[in-house]
Amino acid sequence: MLMSHRWTGGNTLIPAYYNYVEQSDKVTTFLKNGPDDKGVLNVDIFGLEKEGSAATPKDEVLVAPLGLTSFSLAAGETLVADVVIQNKGIGHSFIPEQRDFFEAWVDFTVKDGTGKILTESGFLQPDGNLDPSAHSFTNRLVNVKGELNGLHEIWHNRVMAYNNTIQSGRSQLVRYRFRLPKNISGQISLTATVKYRRFNQRFADFVMDQKHYPEPIVDIATETRTFVIGANAPTASGSKENPEWMRWNNYGISLLDALQYEAAVHAFERVAALRPDYADAYTNMAIVEIAWERYNDARPNLTKALVLLPGDPRTLYYRALVERNASEMKDAIADFEAVLTKYPRSKDGLRELGFSYFQQHDYGAARTEYERLQAIDPDDLAAHYSLAIIYRRLGEKQKSLIESAKFADQKDDPPASVYALEFLRKHPEVAAESVAWHIHDLTGDPGKKPAKIEYQYIPGAGR
Repeated sequence: MLMSHRWTGGNTLIPAYYNYVEQSDKVTTFLKNGPDDKGVLNVDIFGLEKEGSAATPKDEVLVAPLGLTSFSLAAGETLVADVVIQNKGIGHSFIPEQRDFFEAWVDFTVKDGTGKILTESGFLQPDGNLDPSAHSFTNRLVNVKGELNGLHEIWHNRVMAYNNTIQSGRSQLVRYRFRLPKNISGQISLTATVKYRRFNQRFADFVMDQKHYPEPIVDIATETRTFVIGANAPTASGSKENPEWMRWNNYGISLLDALQYEAAVHAFERVAALRPDYADAYTNMAIVEIAWERYNDARPNLTKALVLLPGDPRTLYYRALVERNASEMKDAIADFEAVLTKYPRSKDGLRELGFSYFQQHDYGAARTEYERLQAIDPDDLAAHYSLAIIYRRLGEKQKSLIESAKFADQKDDPPASVYALEFLRKHPEVAAESVAWHIHDLTGDPGKKPAKIEYQYIPGAGR
């Protein structure tokens, strides 16, 4: 019997270097389509934020979702494109760990009707290195000198200046500000492509001991939307395009992760209007409200979600957080226990149940839950911290000292942030990436602060 031991994965460089054509093809196909041929990422040029005129500089309108909305464009307008990247088919984050020498990024272009590039973010420089201000899924490891560890010198690591990835099942919003030429007419097209190569160019050149080693680049997912200067009518959705409710849902998730709570609630309200039977729309609204510390506002949405999906563990988990905040400890503990009955290895469930017992001074029960958590994840920082206190209060001083030492060894070092700030101060081209809500400004005046988005919806938008 012959068995394949082929490992597709994400290493595009090795098969290219050894000229393994079949392996290269299979790796490329895997990166684009995943194990089930349904694609791993989705790119959605979701909306355009239209900045106001000089007479009304604070007014902005979100035109969304693109393709389903009537709107007009005028020459000379300043726009912000909202691009949503969805990690829909990967069982881990994009990019995975050790992401400092992976390289994946968004290439965003604006072209006129002749195909001429008017502006671009995410281009490659002549030496093969990536545009330093591109939106990339990476991190920046910084040493004690406030300098970049650009060759994966982990023994010199002091802190991460920022860490950008998309967790499995989540979405990320990337925003690009650009200005249409004053004399433009006809068509314009926006294209957003997630590109990938196994190593950043600096590391590849170092490993290959060459001045420049050209790496294969894979376009994992892409979308192009074409508009005209003037009136734009709705268009038919593509066969691979997400339905409208899902587009709003992905947008809402990305807004939540960008800490834009009011806009996230509005997005999930649109989901609920389009799919009133979708329980997660109401749970998602509640999650935003909890993050916003509006616990009472979350209650009716959690109740609605549980009517649509009785006993849903995800909703019960968030209801327990609301109940605990209101000192309804008995109800909170019951809900956390219901979550763990369905998912006994839920680290979040164990962590929160342990903390609920801790708040009641039931140290024996709290100890049990945190020890269950450690059996799943021996490095869980909350378990080390909490058990150090619990063991001490239970009179087990030696165990308390062990947990305290582990916590001290693994916790973040607050003074280390100084080195990150020093690096970001020296590198304004990447400093914005450390901020959850930011714009890649392609207008030539990146210092201008964008106006507040009022999230006004154009009448008749959508289907």
